[in-house]
Amino acid sequence: MGRVQEFSMINCAVNPQAARERVTAYEPILKSRRVMVVGGGAAGCEAARVLAVRGHKPELFEKGDRLGGNLIPGGAPDFKEDDLALAHWYEVQLQNLKVPVHFHTCVDRDMVLAGNYDAVIIAAGSRPKVFSLGDDERVYPAAQVLTGEKDCGDTTVVVGGGLVGCETALWLAEQGKNVTIVEVLDRLMAVNGPLCHANKDMLERLLPYHGVKAITSARVTGYRGGIL
Repeated sequence: MGRVQEFSMINCAVNPQAARERVTAYEPILKSRRVMVVGGGAAGCEAARVLAVRGHKPELFEKGDRLGGNLIPGGAPDFKEDDLALAHWYEVQLQNLKVPVHFHTCVDRDMVLAGNYDAVIIAAGSRPKVFSLGDDERVYPAAQVLTGEKDCGDTTVVVGGGLVGCETALWLAEQGKNVTIVEVLDRLMAVNGPLCHANKDMLERLLPYHGVKAITSARVTGYRGGIL
């Protein structure tokens, strides 16, 4: 409903064909193509799936050991378990479509040229913005905390009050940690919208309910000796 309110039409973050089934229908192909897909996140998996459904021959390469990309850390909180379900769905779909998937593989120029592919799709994803605050040994990207790679301790400051920051803060607070969000804008979740209204409304209420403190219109300039 939030998307209808913002865009005056139905759409879906997961299914790009939703409410556009006619104009985005898969047209018959004239020739089957061999396509290298680099990256096993949601974008790469969807590209490989659609190519295979249409009759092309995709081959997917992922540097990690599983499909899903940012769906994996994104699905760590129990209230985001559907992200993990989507990653598993892609695994099953690509298996059923017999799409070759190569794990632990970093693609380079020589590999692309040697494969003699008709096309290459780069879906390598994004990298978190990381900047030095001083004592960087205790500064972690959200994904490393969500996957359990890093332990942020019992008292944590989350720099950035967007969707990722708010969801991470709520997840940490549910574990009994003392969490503060610092956001440079005058309110949380102010950009990268429109967000799903149900999710945003939930977060706006659950963050204070679980004791998460929010400091807006503020910028973190340094972190030394445990002090921001």
